[in-house]
Amino acid sequence: MGLTTDYADRLARHTAFALQELGQIPEAFAGISLGPGRAWRMAITGAIVSATCSWRSNLLPATLALFLVATTSMAQASEVEWQLSQRQVEMGPYTVYVTKHAVKIVNAKLGYEVVAKAPIWKVVVYRPKENKGIEMSAAQFSRADVFGFFDLVRKNAKRELIKVKTETTNGITIDEFRTPVNNEHVWVTQSMGAPFVACDIIESCYRLRPIDGVPIREKSYHPRGKKIAIDSWMSGGINIMGKEGDVEGLKTYGWKKIPYNAKDFDYPIGFKNVKDPHELVFSQSKKTTMEDVAKDLGIGEKLGLPRP
Repeated sequence: MGLTTDYADRLARHTAFALQELGQIPEAFAGISLGPGRAWRMAITGAIVSATCSWRSNLLPATLALFLVATTSMAQASEVEWQLSQRQVEMGPYTVYVTKHAVKIVNAKLGYEVVAKAPIWKVVVYRPKENKGIEMSAAQFSRADVFGFFDLVRKNAKRELIKVKTETTNGITIDEFRTPVNNEHVWVTQSMGAPFVACDIIESCYRLRPIDGVPIREKSYHPRGKKIAIDSWMSGGINIMGKEGDVEGLKTYGWKKIPYNAKDFDYPIGFKNVKDPHELVFSQSKKTTMEDVAKDLGIGEKLGLPRP
């Protein structure tokens, strides 16, 4: 007995949903939405029909559908979510939520969020209070240097690093690396199971160069220049005064496992799209204050715009 079109269609949707939750979408379909798109539905349906039509009973496909739904629930139940409290030297405090299949970075002080998840890893940068944001691919986000205003452009290429040591603390293993000339040290962990794409999204927010693992700490040496200033209303809450000596670019105050909540990684919907992601870093009031100060000092007028 074959499958009816309606039954096969519903079974395909259950299968697609289960595969999405498990992060097992076939590479060929990685760019296709799981909505009502006919191509996706037909591909999944065809695979199931070909595997089940040779049986003379609907028992097997019905059992398969039930198994897939149960497997999806089990995957969600077994998902481990980590929460980190961190501080980046220029942009201030962050809260990071990360799993094997999703990541969310929140800067409550400056009012923006960054969220991405499997299987496609679309990145959304969003300002909740102003309900505006922008969507881009993970590769575009990595290259956009959204948070680069007052320093050199973030370098996207990996570089040679020398492993210094490995330590286990508070339930995770942390690897320390240094550059060959010993002017930068970086600490990362792979204990949280985050894939490289999720780690790179976090590192893009902190303007760190790519390295496997969730970044925990970064310290680098900067030649004599202007000293680091205390955050002030003039700078909109960020450090714009430069760096000198040994600077801890990233510090982690703590991390912990928390109950997995899929809603932590929901994409925002219905927001106003902006053309330039840089304008999402500051609220309008802070941008206006900073631009007025910059204009008075004769160093420019527009902040949150890409470099020429």
